[in-house]
Amino acid sequence: MTDKLKMAKDEILFNEGDPGGGVFVIEEGSVEIFREKSGVHLTLTIMEKGEVIGLLTCLTEKPRTASAKAKEPTILREIPFAKLKNALGQLPEWLSIIIKEYNIRLSSMLDMNVDQGLRLDEMSHVLVDARYDARHICGILAHCLQSSVLIIDDVSYILEDDVRQKVSDILDLEEYKVNHILDILSGNGLLKKTLEPDRKRHAFVYQSLEKITDLQGFIRESEYGLNRKMIRFSFKDSHLRTARGLVQYARQKKMPLQKSCTMDCKLLSSDLKNVVGTEFRKEALAPFEAFKLIEVKSNPTNPKNETLSFVPATLGRTLALVLTCQQLIKVDYSQLKVGIAG
Repeated sequence: MTDKLKMAKDEILFNEGDPGGGVFVIEEGSVEIFREKSGVHLTLTIMEKGEVIGLLTCLTEKPRTASAKAKEPTILREIPFAKLKNALGQLPEWLSIIIKEYNIRLSSMLDMNVDQGLRLDEMSHVLVDARYDARHICGILAHCLQSSVLIIDDVSYILEDDVRQKVSDILDLEEYKVNHILDILSGNGLLKKTLEPDRKRHAFVYQSLEKITDLQGFIRESEYGLNRKMIRFSFKDSHLRTARGLVQYARQKKMPLQKSCTMDCKLLSSDLKNVVGTEFRKEALAPFEAFKLIEVKSNPTNPKNETLSFVPATLGRTLALVLTCQQLIKVDYSQLKVGIAG
């Protein structure tokens, strides 16, 4: 007896680790077979009409070795494990042994393929995306531009055109790449752009260039540990507004930005909007608690009375570093070049 299954697009057929057993024949549509490991989504294959899903666990009922979901509206015919087992029992014993051994070897090859795919995914991040260029640019900004410093009214500046040209020359990197990366850094507040007061030319404040080395270190660790988790997290607008609002609030209230500040959640519910124009949403703090940037505590005598503690400079700077890395990962140089040519 076989059963037909109708699946909607993106509907999960089974997850890795679910009990194995039956197989599924695709009558219409297509199914993605994939694994998720260390935060990486790895597509193993796309199976089409007429192909059979579940062969690796159909003889043993061991857990599924991968997950499966419909790529489009799909119709499957399920062949239950009991029917497969009955058919296998009618085969000569030697043939059953060969089939099971072949099944085990296929499973082992799949594991090797997944591990290789994960290593390639990690290498692609290190070698291909714009973080690699940004790391080297940070080194130039912090250590190689002292001769271009202008001091006006005791403030040090470097002209923006000089920075872009010298970085491009030193690294032998196309100017459009340098320009785009510098725009990302300044857009997230890691580089401070202004007009120098003498001739009103666009310039960077030199102190912000000296501090950019923290981005170098952050990128270096961006494929490991907590940095990797933060970069791969999808922050919502409410998360960003609330975190930035708290940093601005601490600044407006003249709190010590480099030290831990404690704030009353009940007070923030009304005061945050009055002071910085941002509505306080406690639920928006969850990712920052998970990443150990904010700590929320309840009063033992009155659990409803909560406080939050954080270091404003650390919260603001870390958020800027994370958003910068997320944008660098998405940079497509080929599209930038097409845009310039157009």
